[in-house]
Amino acid sequence: MTCEPSADRFHALWEHRAQRSVFSIPRTEWDRQSQNTTGQVLFDIRPTPLSGVASDASVIAVVAQQMSSAWGEVTIYRYDEKDAPTPVNVDRYAVMFDMQSHPQLPDMVSAASTEDNDNLRRYLGENAFLVRKNPGQDHWLSDVPATVRAIISRSNTSS
Repeated sequence: MTCEPSADRFHALWEHRAQRSVFSIPRTEWDRQSQNTTGQVLFDIRPTPLSGVASDASVIAVVAQQMSSAWGEVTIYRYDEKDAPTPVNVDRYAVMFDMQSHPQLPDMVSAASTEDNDNLRRYLGENAFLVRKNPGQDHWLSDVPATVRAIISRSNTSS
């Protein structure tokens, strides 16, 4: 019986340094949903630690895109009538896949008083890590972008 790899100290240090939550999802879940494409795809956050967002607000759409073998992005579009005339709120999460090659990994391992061992390497290799980005100029929009509406429309016609 093999146990799931975990790296609680490392994860806690990362959150402390980032000054925000760092969420992890199994890399297999990312791969399943991203469909091995470089384009944007609808992404279901319900099986992820971001599922609370769906219950806290009216989510219009969630799209994901893998930019390279090392990183991607998840973008959540939420509706909040209190923000009219720009009721669409945009939250972006950087998605990191290749933490094993991150240049700060040795320093983080040392600072977390942990070891760079098989458990840590499995944890980093088997998960994708999501870190919320600071809001950009497009945090409040009057409508969902046309590209996202097209993805929603394609998804609705193929269901």
